[in-house]
Amino acid sequence: MSLAGDFNGFYVFLQQLENMPRITRVTHMNLTKMIEKDGSMQAKLTLSIFFEPDAGGSRVATAH
Repeated sequence: MSLAGDFNGFYVFLQQLENMPRITRVTHMNLTKMIEKDGSMQAKLTLSIFFEPDAGGSRVATAH
C-alpha cells in the first residue's frame, strides 16, 4: 500500500488500523519526508490482515 499526505493523518490511520477487530500486522514500512510541504510524507507499507470466514478456518490477506 502506498500513501502520501500529512504525517498526523497517517498516524490517525495507523491508530484506526490498530483498533480494528481483526488481527493486522504491518510487516514492512518505509516513510519518506516530502520536501515540498512541512509535515508531509510518503509511506509504503505491507499489511497482513488475518480473518476467519463464516465457514470456519482462518485465512490471510496481504496488501502490498
